[in-house]
Amino acid sequence: MCRVGYPCIPAKRDRVFYGGDTVTTKRVGVFRHIKIWEAKDIAVVAVFSGLVFVLTMVAIPMPIGGYWHFGNVMIMIAALLFGPLVGGLCGMIGATLADLVLGYGMWAPFTFWIKFVNGVIAGYLFLPAVTHRKFDLKACWTTLVVATVLGYASNVLLYVIPYWILLDWPSVVGWLVGAVPSIAYEIGAPIIIVIAAGRAFPRIFGYRESVRTRFDLYRKRKKASLE
Repeated sequence: MCRVGYPCIPAKRDRVFYGGDTVTTKRVGVFRHIKIWEAKDIAVVAVFSGLVFVLTMVAIPMPIGGYWHFGNVMIMIAALLFGPLVGGLCGMIGATLADLVLGYGMWAPFTFWIKFVNGVIAGYLFLPAVTHRKFDLKACWTTLVVATVLGYASNVLLYVIPYWILLDWPSVVGWLVGAVPSIAYEIGAPIIIVIAAGRAFPRIFGYRESVRTRFDLYRKRKKASLE
């Protein structure tokens, strides 16, 4: 009998990655009851949300409205290392709080969903590129660059909407031009840090597999309940 909120799966000997180790579903005490959202997930999101908030607070006002900051770098790092859900949530929470504290409250509703989309795009594209077992830079280099570039590009393009709504078209052009100087650190810094972390601690990518496994098992349980 499965408890509410826990995915229930048959006792098969499928080997999956969960909680930092490869285990089999035959371990009844481990895999018959798995939480979808655990305390460690909340902790990871909270830590990176705080980092995004702090780095966004290091803000340089732009002449045409808005500001340059380093929060986007941390969003990309969180998404690439810990997956799309963590990247999206920490961007959504940390950046929105920073807007409110810095006095850019009118931007907060747009930041709320734009930063979530940024993190999800970068994290999702890079999700299948590496595993906890080995970080092969040659194999994942292209995917890493593409995921980071598209994550950054989505931020630039989606902010055209609030610039147009809150300001005017000249401000939209100014925003696009002003985004050019930030390309070097917005794209370069996450790539460098992810490569360094992957080579030093390849098992850091195991967290992403853990989350994906839990959601896969949850979908299996929901599918089985409908049959």
